[in-house]
Amino acid sequence: PEKKTKPVFCGGCHTDVADRLAGSDHGKAIAKTKTGPAICLSCHGSPHNVRRPSDPASPLHHSNIPATCDTCHKELFTAGKLLFEPKTTYDKTVHGRAFLKDNKAKVAVCTDCHGDHEINFPGNSASRINSAHVSATCGRCHTKELALYSGSIHAKQVARGHKEAPVCTSCHGEHTIAAHGESGSSVYSGSVVKTCSGCHSSEK
Repeated sequence: PEKKTKPVFCGGCHTDVADRLAGSDHGKAIAKTKTGPAICLSCHGSPHNVRRPSDPASPLHHSNIPATCDTCHKELFTAGKLLFEPKTTYDKTVHGRAFLKDNKAKVAVCTDCHGDHEINFPGNSASRINSAHVSATCGRCHTKELALYSGSIHAKQVARGHKEAPVCTSCHGEHTIAAHGESGSSVYSGSVVKTCSGCHSSEK
């Protein structure tokens, strides 16, 4: 009788990546369910057609990232396991609209904010979107804004460990980010008092 071959373990060669994934919240979910979410093939595609992320045909090419992440997250939302569908809300943001206009543009996609093999929930202190790390994550693209923020009293309070001190997303939002000149933006001139008074109610 023909011998049944063992399933290939990607981590046998890609040890560093496997370790990063295993320590992430995605990895912990894989260990619990044994199938997913986000097993290697979920993101990289067929094992017989794995391509470098720089290849436009790769599911992990910059132009394909939102659609690739959405394949699982859409199902999770439909199953009631997510409060919102990430891609639908992302598409309405200033980043998402710029991406839809030109997916080759240097605009933030899922992995720019959440990471790749080390994706974690925001409550996880290792997460790139944890409040302690948000400013560094946003600052990878918004360098001038990070430099200004770093000298502010808000940043100093974050550095001292004050969990309620505001970071970028506290004012700008996450999957609701709009350009500051748009009337729907939380930092638009007509809305900024409401945004600030969320913390500074007595000053209002």
